Amino acid sequence: MLMLHAWPGVIYGPRHYYTFLPVIIVLSMLGLRFMLRKARSRWHQRGGSFVLLIVSGLFAITLLLYIPEVVKSSGYPNLMSGLIHTSPFMDGEYIFCAHQVPDEDLAMMAAFHDRTAYLFWWDGEISHLEPWSLELAGELEPAGEFQARPVIGEERTD
Repeated sequence: MLMLHAWPGVIYGPRHYYTFLPVIIVLSMLGLRFMLRKARSRWHQRGGSFVLLIVSGLFAITLLLYIPEVVKSSGYPNLMSGLIHTSPFMDGEYIFCAHQVPDEDLAMMAAFHDRTAYLFWWDGEISHLEPWSLELAGELEPAGEFQARPVIGEERTD
């Protein structure tokens, strides 16, 4: 369910919520039980139908409006990092690192010198996975906006 809450503008995703997942499930169930109890006290047997209608409506909104927008505008760091099963301890078979600029890529590759580096990129229609090269890394846009921007004394333009 948390996969539905990964938003393209947020670099972290559902894998960071696993420790909090039991609390989210318990709170959701308590909220549904409370809503069902209140609806049944007001509308008797029709209260259950009302709760089912509300939950189905929220699911439909997520399915029809939210998910297509997320899938359309994401792809590279948000969905792919979860699909290749990056370990949070960076000790698994695969290590996902979002491409920034060639110098930062080279620093990461030096830290993991025993690994083969690849660049994953999307051209708008097809995804590509190619061995890391300085030329390709220079052509690709950084995955996120991690560049420092002065805020004090200057007005931001973005």
